[in-house]
Amino acid sequence: MSREVNVYSPKDAAILPDEIVTQMAHRGVPIEWRFMLSSERKKPAQWTAGYIYARGEVDQQEPLSLSRVTIKSRLRASTIQFYQAVMTEHYRAALEAAKVVYQISVPLAVDERLLVTLVDVLAEMSDGLILDTLPDRFYSLAEYRSAYTHILGRNP
Repeated sequence: MSREVNVYSPKDAAILPDEIVTQMAHRGVPIEWRFMLSSERKKPAQWTAGYIYARGEVDQQEPLSLSRVTIKSRLRASTIQFYQAVMTEHYRAALEAAKVVYQISVPLAVDERLLVTLVDVLAEMSDGLILDTLPDRFYSLAEYRSAYTHILGRNP
């Protein structure tokens, strides 16, 4: 079974890879970012996908892959329809307002602290709604932090 964690953001502007790297380091989880498409290195504000590794682990681990996708009406409608059984009106409104989704594809063996901190950073920086597809559960940032206090510690 594969796992994906999505962060739905109402903001148009991309979170820059350098900002993600800085925030992760600030929270004690240093990472390395690699653009999926080498052509995007010259225009980081227009990135669409990248790989995230724990710092110093590039050769030792399978990366998290992070994609940034502009939400079109068809994607929004199919997401709402698919998850309607687990969606509150608050979550539905957040999905309706979302302009971008940050999709994290998670390898089978994952550093849970890396994943949870990355989701927290993306949700905070984007004012985003979180969807973890493994348990099919939506979270606000506060709910996510509460659920993962054992990993995040006190609120970052």
